[in-house]
Amino acid sequence: MKKIMLFVFIVYSIVNNAQTPCNNGMAGSYPCNGYDLQSFIPFSTFNTSGGNDSWGWTDPDDGNEYAIMGLKNGTAFIDISDPINPVYLGKLPTHTSNSTWRDIKVYQNHAFVVSEAGGHGMQVFDLTRLRNVAN
Repeated sequence: MKKIMLFVFIVYSIVNNAQTPCNNGMAGSYPCNGYDLQSFIPFSTFNTSGGNDSWGWTDPDDGNEYAIMGLKNGTAFIDISDPINPVYLGKLPTHTSNSTWRDIKVYQNHAFVVSEAGGHGMQVFDLTRLRNVAN
């Protein structure tokens, strides 16, 4: 869970340096509360202009950790098992228009994604599919 919270900090920050240490409560220009900035992935990697939520999942079979990021145009999946070298695995695109809010929750091995966009409904993603993504 610590890696997932760290990733939230990473994604929402705009620091371009990898492994920025937390000194006197700051990692670069951001409050860090004792956490070092391990890595950074710009929104352009996800082909979007912004994000709005994040959640995480730990694979019960192998212990790998994943960040699930709500984007304006879909949901991104990132392997953060090595937080210094996160791996962007892919994106579940929205089935409607871009949206300001996308909310993700995980129960067991499934991610449930909702949005305020008209007609969006709920997307359900089987997270065990991430085990076989080659990237």
